Amino acid sequence: MLFQYLINRLCLLSLFCSLALAAPVDKLADDAALIARADDNGKGSRKSNPKDATFDVTEWKDISEQDCYVMLCLKDGERTWQRINTPGLDEVHYKESGAKAVPFRKDNVPKRHTEQINPNPGTKTETNSAEEFPWESMAQGGSGANLLPATRYQQRQQGNAIKNGYRKSEIDLGDWFKITFTGDLGPICQALQKDPPDTSICKNPEESLFGKKINLNNFVWYMAKVGGGLVYYHAAGDSKAHNCESPALM
Repeated sequence: MLFQYLINRLCLLSLFCSLALAAPVDKLADDAALIARADDNGKGSRKSNPKDATFDVTEWKDISEQDCYVMLCLKDGERTWQRINTPGLDEVHYKESGAKAVPFRKDNVPKRHTEQINPNPGTKTETNSAEEFPWESMAQGGSGANLLPATRYQQRQQGNAIKNGYRKSEIDLGDWFKITFTGDLGPICQALQKDPPDTSICKNPEESLFGKKINLNNFVWYMAKVGGGLVYYHAAGDSKAHNCESPALM
């Protein structure tokens, strides 16, 4: 009996010691979590406190200039955007922006009243794919997004770079983030990322993209639904004045 009593006392003592040791550890874990949350300070939860996101444009320099042009010249230098908060919403945006209707495919150009930058066949040369900005993966994408002609090759490279940028910068669904492009930046991206942004280049944004010298003001559209059809309007440049002319509805 004495032996059993001693065993029971030892078990109780062991239990009390375990609880005494566990309590400070749990408290330390809670304190660490609170410190981590304080350090994060809600970063990414609102536009005024975005996460920093970097995207390497090395393999899609021409498209990056188009994106920077939209941000600098059409969006007042805005670099802070929000990632979509629902998986699959990017596909909805792809359709709603008008990109899914392939407005820059050669056979669609006449009826969509659009234009290719480079008509030479080939995935690295022909600009028959539609670049969307805001991107389809952004909450601001979809209806009203600007569309610019790009090559399929650079679009694929861009898609990979955006995924990598989100992952490396820890941009989760619903997060606000500020874009920084890295790599061999063109003049418009350099102007955008100055502090403050240099909008003087917007007066005459001429440069060689996809092998052709162009003025970007003449190569940006947006889609609108009119009378059950799709209409593509110029978003900038001299051609914008002709938007009042009713194109064929397709």
